Amino acid sequence: MSLLLFSLAGAAGLQPVPNPYDGGIRPGEWATSMEMTEFSIAVPEEVQEEAWRELARTLAEGSDTEIECMDAEEAANPLAHNMMRSEDDCDMVESVFADGQMLASLRCLDAGGMAMDMTFSGTYTPLAMRVDLTMSGVDQSGFEMELRGRITAVYLGECPVEDE
Repeated sequence: MSLLLFSLAGAAGLQPVPNPYDGGIRPGEWATSMEMTEFSIAVPEEVQEEAWRELARTLAEGSDTEIECMDAEEAANPLAHNMMRSEDDCDMVESVFADGQMLASLRCLDAGGMAMDMTFSGTYTPLAMRVDLTMSGVDQSGFEMELRGRITAVYLGECPVEDE
């Protein structure tokens, strides 16, 4: 279902204005931040100390912001673009990016042998995105983890021109 908007100037003739979400997000430079909101782990006793040290380091780092330029193809579905460029072996189970809504579900196997299920759900406008994420996984040693977080992204402008 497509949303139709009507401009005041065209109201008399009922001239439709295109849905601002139909074009996805705007290609250009974006600042993307991820923040963990919940994290839980269950690990075998022999690796608990190392796991907790790694968790403490990750939590101490807090939110991480990355600046990236996206071309038109990447902006057409940024969830698929960002998720599938991972070094992990991932299969996209579900991907929806339309009408201001986004949803992606993936199943991944990382280089360390951890099987992960990931879900990304959120909203977007041409100039901003907000996505809630859930990750859960287990590896061969019995290490289990669950992570919840939030990804926010804002459009900064055109990509800088690179000097040749």
